[in-house]
Amino acid sequence: MRSRMWPGTSETYLDFSYFQYIYIVYRPFKGNLMRVLVLDFSTQVRESFITTLLPAGFEVIAIKEKKELIPTIAKMPFDIAVLEVVESDKEIIQMIRMLRADPRFANIKIIVHINSPSKQFIIDMIKAGVAGYLIKPFAEKGLLTRFQNILTKANIEMKERRHVRVKPDPKDNIIVTFRSPTTHKVISGKVLDISAGGVAFSLFGAVTDEDLAVRQFVNNFQIQIERVRATTPALIIAKQEKICAVQYYKIQDFDLNIICKYVYDRLSKDIDNAGKPVEAAAPAPDADESAADAPENKDEA
Repeated sequence: MRSRMWPGTSETYLDFSYFQYIYIVYRPFKGNLMRVLVLDFSTQVRESFITTLLPAGFEVIAIKEKKELIPTIAKMPFDIAVLEVVESDKEIIQMIRMLRADPRFANIKIIVHINSPSKQFIIDMIKAGVAGYLIKPFAEKGLLTRFQNILTKANIEMKERRHVRVKPDPKDNIIVTFRSPTTHKVISGKVLDISAGGVAFSLFGAVTDEDLAVRQFVNNFQIQIERVRATTPALIIAKQEKICAVQYYKIQDFDLNIICKYVYDRLSKDIDNAGKPVEAAAPAPDADESAADAPENKDEA
C-alpha cells in the first residue's frame, strides 16, 4: 500500500491493490470498532451525531426513547453512550445508576448531554462515573473535535477506526453510474458494500482496461440509493475482473448525508436482529443518599 497524489492536487490518498482492499473491507474487525449509542429526543441532534461520527469511523446507533436504553445496550456491546439528560429527570438518572451497577456494562463510558447543570449535579455525575459532558445548546460545528477531546480527557483508548462498511439488502439494488474518464463510455454496476468513505461494486456488461483502470479519477460518480442519488468525485482504487472499488473525494455534505443515512439504516437492523436483551441489575443504594435523591447524568460528546 503506497501513498499517491490526487490528480491535479497536492493531497495524497492510499493506493490499494485489489487484495489489500478486500482484506481491509472484509476482514473481521474482532471488536475493534468503537460503537457509540446516542440517546437524544431531538431528531436533528441524532442525525447530526450519525453524520458526524460515522464518517470518522465510529459505529453509531441512535435512539430517542429512554425505554429503549437498557434493552438496546443489553443486545449489543457499546463502548460509549451519549445520553441526553435533564437534571430533574430521575428516571434517566436511575437508568445510569443501573448501567454503572451492572458489571456487564461497566466498560461503557457515559457522556452526558445536558443544559446548564448545577454544581451539585456535576459532582453527583462524577460520583456516578460519567466520562464527560456535552453542554447544550447543541452545535454540530466542531462536534467531532469536542467528542474526541472528551475521549482523550477521560483516557478512553481510541480503538482502531476505519469507515464502517455495510452490505446492501439484496432487495435494495443500489446502483453506481459514471462515465469512463478515457473513453467516456457509460459504466454502471451493483453495489457490493458501501461506507462513508467509498464503495465496492460489481460491473455490468463488458468493461475493458481502456475504459476503466486503477488510479483513474471520475468527476461525477453517482450512487442511486432507492429514490435518492449521491454524486461525488471519486478515485478508482481497486479493480479485478468485474469487481471495482472507489474512494470518494471531497464529497459534499448533502451527498455524504444520503450515504450515511443508508449505512445507518443497515446498521440499525443489527439491533433488530440481535439476540434477546437481558435485564440490567438494580443499582446498589448509596450510603449517604437514596437512589431517588441522587441525580445521575450523561456527558457530552
